Amino acid sequence: MIDCKQYSDLDIVKLILSGDIDAYYCLVEMYKDKLLRYIMRITQIYEEEAENILQEVFIKAYKNLYSYDHSFSFSSWIYRITHNMVIDYHRTHN
Repeated sequence: MIDCKQYSDLDIVKLILSGDIDAYYCLVEMYKDKLLRYIMRITQIYEEEAENILQEVFIKAYKNLYSYDHSFSFSSWIYRITHNMVIDYHRTHN
């Protein structure tokens, strides 16, 4: 396991893309609480359902990490994925 605090988001992304799957844990740990609060704030749903959305966000981010444009912040990228997943949630539940 790597020491997450010594790496930037971009460094961690590069580690993951080079095959270090354990580095993905760092991104999850760094963003899970922030993204969960964001989901709950904009959806007004129960935490359990928000956690389901969050899990899907991290799965989608992992599968599409190769498409992340390093010239932009990782934070913006993962928040955009989160926002789009919330929109998808509302489409299927309304």
